[in-house]
Amino acid sequence: MSFDPFDPSQQSRHHDVMAELRRSCPVARLSSGMIVISRYEDVRSALNEPRMRNSHSARAPGVAVPPADRLFFFEYDPPEHLQLRRVMVDLLSRQRAERQGPVIRDLVLELMGPLLDAGGGELVGQLSIPLAGRLMMLVTGFPEADAGRWRQWIKDMVVTGFSFTNRNARGVGLEQCYPDLLAYLDRHLAERATAAQPPDDVLTRVVNVRLDSTPLTQTHRRMILFSVVSAGTNTLVNFVSNTLLSLARDPALVDTLRGDRSLLPAAVEESLRRDSPSMYITRTCVEPTEVGGTMIVPGEKLLLGLASANRDSASYLQPDEFHLDRESQPPHLAFGWGSHLCLGAWLARQTGITLLDTFLDRVAAISLERGSVPVPYLSPQGNGLDELRVRLTALALR
Repeated sequence: MSFDPFDPSQQSRHHDVMAELRRSCPVARLSSGMIVISRYEDVRSALNEPRMRNSHSARAPGVAVPPADRLFFFEYDPPEHLQLRRVMVDLLSRQRAERQGPVIRDLVLELMGPLLDAGGGELVGQLSIPLAGRLMMLVTGFPEADAGRWRQWIKDMVVTGFSFTNRNARGVGLEQCYPDLLAYLDRHLAERATAAQPPDDVLTRVVNVRLDSTPLTQTHRRMILFSVVSAGTNTLVNFVSNTLLSLARDPALVDTLRGDRSLLPAAVEESLRRDSPSMYITRTCVEPTEVGGTMIVPGEKLLLGLASANRDSASYLQPDEFHLDRESQPPHLAFGWGSHLCLGAWLARQTGITLLDTFLDRVAAISLERGSVPVPYLSPQGNGLDELRVRLTALALR
């Protein structure tokens, strides 16, 4: 098959291609040599398959990354991966996320103020990106003012292809391509190590934690900090933007949620299912494994279609529609499944619930700006929007 998910010129084809593959070829070999898995049951099974590994999987075929450049959580396998996850499990727990509710609400109110005063605007750049970026700065322990700087690093890695190839026009590896990022991380790590009363955040945790009485290596510290910010920001931006688009297109949904706030968690889960923030997650086969009736041999790379699985009609009734009553249907795979389940899942959920609750308190109506068309952002890493222009009508404050 000629479809190449790493080719930006083909990004607009993703959803249509996945729908066709679910119907006709659920385990498909691409011309690049990668294998796409598109159906729910196959994706869920592969996500929890120990014969499928993370290391180097998300890189382009043939790319191997030296240990010092592994700043992505997806480049670590058990048992190392599980040890590193435990460093942050409590910091990103459901209870901790719920305590962030008031902080998230204050951020949403601050960012929505100018939009409501203007009667609308561009929501991705004015709400989704700064909300996600500033929230991740608070969680990790970096200054809020640095959110824009991080956004540029993360965007540059995608645009230049560094995320897939570990190289760009500036050279090979982080030392050549992003020396300013490494210097930034190392400076904050050094400053936190000497802080008299450090806050309980990710930065403090990676400085102080011991695994089997041994401090984390500098690479592991860098990796955890970078992964939390980059993965968290991308996921939240896409999720928030997709959710706001659903509201703008469906006034009845807004009315339903306004009439019954107990439905907000269901709305969050349905947004994550129907418009998954990530298109794929990747794996590499290390032992012969059968998936969907097809034998996968060691060394083959798989693209597990999270967004595709979540729109599989064999698992969900009317999968392309937004419904608030899917409790009897299987849990979505937007955050993955099994031992690699996204660590920030609870924070994303809390962000969605608080965003919707705050939105309903302040907005009487939302609609797409006349003549504008939402601009999609689709890539192997993300499924969201680059632009969403809307009209907003504010509720009168009591």
